[in-house]
Amino acid sequence: MKKLKFKTFISSPDSILVNFNWNDLTREMAIILSHVKAEIDRKFKSQLLYSTTALDTILLKLKYNSTNIIGFKKEVEDILSNYQLDDEIKNNFKTYEIPVCYEPFGKDLISLSEHSGLRTSEIIKIHSEKLYTIQVIGFLPGFLYMGKVDQKIEMPRLKKPRPTVEKGSVGIAENQTGIYPNNSPGGWQIIGRTPINIFNVEEEPPSRFKPGDQIKFRPITKTYFDRLINKTEIELKAL
Repeated sequence: MKKLKFKTFISSPDSILVNFNWNDLTREMAIILSHVKAEIDRKFKSQLLYSTTALDTILLKLKYNSTNIIGFKKEVEDILSNYQLDDEIKNNFKTYEIPVCYEPFGKDLISLSEHSGLRTSEIIKIHSEKLYTIQVIGFLPGFLYMGKVDQKIEMPRLKKPRPTVEKGSVGIAENQTGIYPNNSPGGWQIIGRTPINIFNVEEEPPSRFKPGDQIKFRPITKTYFDRLINKTEIELKAL
């Protein structure tokens, strides 16, 4: 594999930003980002306050006066300059199947149908046939940003966000699809809902997913959804 291209910036007296400046986020890039973060977390465990990733960046925040920021920046650059992605690392990332009931939970299926010119059944088929890569986890704990959806079903965010989007709601915003881990305000176009509990603060870790993992949606009926939602725990199927 070619060497990583990156830039590092001192963004505050005790933090640095690593920018990979990727034009497109492939699964391999998501895996690299996730694995590099894990490696840095492991090596600098005693010095890091926290680290967080976005689509093509990693922010590293040091504990107050834990180390010299310039020296830390150089050590991180050395790790990145010598980084190699091998098949063993790739095998640590999984593909999961998540059941989704599209109707009647797809509040915005009709709007998406009018926007795209497709029947709702076609939208469901297109959305559930594709294999999605988890690109980043945010804006609230456990929210999965996945991409890319087929261009035929891309849809802008709502002009006015909803005060409450139900836990498990599956939505589309621009070229991404995502899952709300808990009840939350939100502006994504809601096309379905999963009974799977994708984030649980009582578990360690609270989320079993990581950037680089893949998701395949499986359409289910409302009757089957009702059977699953009443279960205290549902086994998440890894493909």
